[in-house]
Amino acid sequence: MNPEGFPAEIMVPLTALLASHLGLAFPPKRWPDLMKGLASAAPELGFREAMEVAEHLLAKPVSQEVLAVLASQLTIGETYFFREPGTFTVLANQLLPPLLATRRSSDRRLRLWSAGCASGEEAYSLAITVHQAIPDWPQWQILLLATDINPQALEKARRGVYSAWSFRGVSAQVLRTYFTPLGNNKWEIKPWLRQMVTFAPLNLARDPFPADQTKTTDLDIIFCRNVLMYLAPEVAESIIGKFAAALTEGGWLLVSPAECSLVQTGPFRPCPQGHAIPFQKIAQRVAPSWEGVQSVTPPPTSTSFQKSSPHPTWATRSQSCPSRQPQTGPRRASHGKVEPAPTPVAAEPAPTLPELTAEGDLPAACLPEPQSVEADGDAAAMAALAKHYADLGHLETAFHWSERARQEDCLNPHHYYLQASILMEQNRLEEAGRLLRQALYLQHDFILAHFLLGRLSLEQQRPQEALRHFNNTLFLLNNYPDEAAVPAAEGMTMGTLRQLVAETKNRLTGVGAPARPG
Repeated sequence: MNPEGFPAEIMVPLTALLASHLGLAFPPKRWPDLMKGLASAAPELGFREAMEVAEHLLAKPVSQEVLAVLASQLTIGETYFFREPGTFTVLANQLLPPLLATRRSSDRRLRLWSAGCASGEEAYSLAITVHQAIPDWPQWQILLLATDINPQALEKARRGVYSAWSFRGVSAQVLRTYFTPLGNNKWEIKPWLRQMVTFAPLNLARDPFPADQTKTTDLDIIFCRNVLMYLAPEVAESIIGKFAAALTEGGWLLVSPAECSLVQTGPFRPCPQGHAIPFQKIAQRVAPSWEGVQSVTPPPTSTSFQKSSPHPTWATRSQSCPSRQPQTGPRRASHGKVEPAPTPVAAEPAPTLPELTAEGDLPAACLPEPQSVEADGDAAAMAALAKHYADLGHLETAFHWSERARQEDCLNPHHYYLQASILMEQNRLEEAGRLLRQALYLQHDFILAHFLLGRLSLEQQRPQEALRHFNNTLFLLNNYPDEAAVPAAEGMTMGTLRQLVAETKNRLTGVGAPARPG
């Protein structure tokens, strides 16, 4: 027996069988969830309890009928319209416009897939977004495919009838335009919108795709959110590779924030946009870089380094610094005559970031110009150099290296936080706020990002907003002992930060701004 009280001799092969047939991952910590699902499936399968179902599954070949029942009970169908609204904003404002502009002058074709559509809210949200983006949509060839492994969820999706719970955050305008009220707090998708969506069963773990017969080829956009996280790692990796094959060149894959790290295994390039990170299919797997790859909106690049710089170049620093670029050409002497060039000396290679950051705190005169350093894709070293420049007060150069680090490793929330800190020093508050919100999109419990958003809100004279962020910070701090170190805070303890936040809150509430929970 394992610590949860389940016999390992049954649970281990059972979880392997479910991973093989459904792709679902049930590590030991999720065995209670698995047995609860089997208990719910037991009456429909003709058994009294979960263990009888488990023993039956291991004793005989699993039929499609049994798999359908298991899929209905073991998959999570919680969803609602326009879930994670930032993703739909990016779809409407960044992804669709350039795609539609290109297709409008050619074949007027658009193909989208909601993979793991559950009860249909995501698929219909896509249909609404497409309808709003294409006023003459009947003149287009639009495929909006929606698939799921759960037959019961698909049946609900085809009916298109939803309760108020599915409309959290949906505007009254959207309700009036796309739904018909049925009474009893229920609404029905209007028939013309329902006809835009093609629902079909598809098991991502076992069914073949991309394939013409399942309409999973030449796709422009794939939504697969809150699905991959429940699959076995090897299954998720295989599915991501198939998604890439199903997409057209330059097509887009959108997953949930918790699944972004999984997509790094495929031929995709992350393109952070506001509160979402769409992944663009690229011709071959390369290190993430904005250069040379068509993207929706390239990140801002600093041009200040082309001006006269206060920092000496690497070749002209004081003699206490190692010379990397010896002078080899002729030089003019003080009396005006041209002296012969010295004997050429083999130039040493440009310093690499690991070499520089390994030296610890370099004096200001020994710091290189950004263009003189070989990056070699080392985002951590770039971030270290950004911090060093920032400590010296060279904020433009610090911003440059923080931008390089963020572009190189754009799924790391600490790089967004670092750049936001530099932007706040430059009084570029709106940009800093955008980056901090992106950091929280990647890691919702990033304590320092919540804290810095509170400070930023104070700078912007928004006390109520500041209190909300400080309350969120304190809520997260309460999960740790005082002596624990705050991640990315360079030695600050949880207790010190807790005291600092509490004092700031007390000053705010003392001037009549009541604290409100986040």
